[in-house]
Amino acid sequence: MICFLRLSVFVFIILSLNLSCLSGVGEEDPAPEALIVGITDPHAVEARFMDQESVMDQDIVKLMHPELRELSILWGYHLTDTILLSLAQHCKHLQKLRLLDFHAPSCESIKVFAEGCPELKYIDISNCYELQDAAVEALAKNCKNLRKVNFWGCSDLTDQALIALAQNALDLESVSFACCHRVTDFGVLELLERHPTLTKLDLSYCRHLTYATFNALAKYGSKLKKLDLSYCVRLLDADLIALARHCPGLQELRIRGCVQLTDSAIMALVQNCKGLQRVDVASCLNLTDVAVLALAWHCKDLTELSLNHCPRITPAVKREIEERNPKIDIY
Repeated sequence: MICFLRLSVFVFIILSLNLSCLSGVGEEDPAPEALIVGITDPHAVEARFMDQESVMDQDIVKLMHPELRELSILWGYHLTDTILLSLAQHCKHLQKLRLLDFHAPSCESIKVFAEGCPELKYIDISNCYELQDAAVEALAKNCKNLRKVNFWGCSDLTDQALIALAQNALDLESVSFACCHRVTDFGVLELLERHPTLTKLDLSYCRHLTYATFNALAKYGSKLKKLDLSYCVRLLDADLIALARHCPGLQELRIRGCVQLTDSAIMALVQNCKGLQRVDVASCLNLTDVAVLALAWHCKDLTELSLNHCPRITPAVKREIEERNPKIDIY
């Protein structure tokens, strides 16, 4: 998996607006040809930027309105801090913001945005690999209602960002610091101790994590439904066994590339986490047919099972599962 994938197909803006807010859109200031605005339901507008290079900051700013609740900009690496500053000025009730592949926003613009949009509940700033801890601190201190945060691929972030979130955002439900290679046990422990009600946690590719984090997951993670520890290469059987015993509500588990795991760990999952729906054990080199068959037959809700690059799992077993339980998507 490549952490810093760059895509250049579309830029999507999703606006939850009352239709009365649309008066004037496309009249005096018609949208550029690359911008398509459509009504997706009585309270929402979707605008697509087919050619992001021809869409400027001002084209997005024109769509902002005091009743804006959700804004999503995908692959907007050509846009500037003007977007954040305008949101702070015009969209005080914003609750959800997604900025994928945005250029690294300055700490000052993030601070202004956070102060201007204190009702924010969800933020996704994925793949902004120069995003700094101070920016996350500003969000955490000003947006007290944050529930879901995604900083996937923001590789400059450290434990300081995690700790700021843990100490200031009191209602966190979902946290992703995937591909944040500088995160260690210290920051994760602070998060887990303060937020035992987390339901989703993604720490994939955080290769410095050790048994201290895995033990804390078992101790504080009883409410977890989705957990991603892919390529946390220090994860051992004993760690996963303890986690399975204390996190029976897991529905999705991704442990791709955890090369030290064996069938024993998977058998513990089968015995304790019977509600599993999606499991990714790709590149777990020691797993055998025994573990895979146990998952398929005993986890009745299982619909997805990733087994790529597991050399000890035979094609015959994959075919058997597909034939006997076609609802399971094996890939």
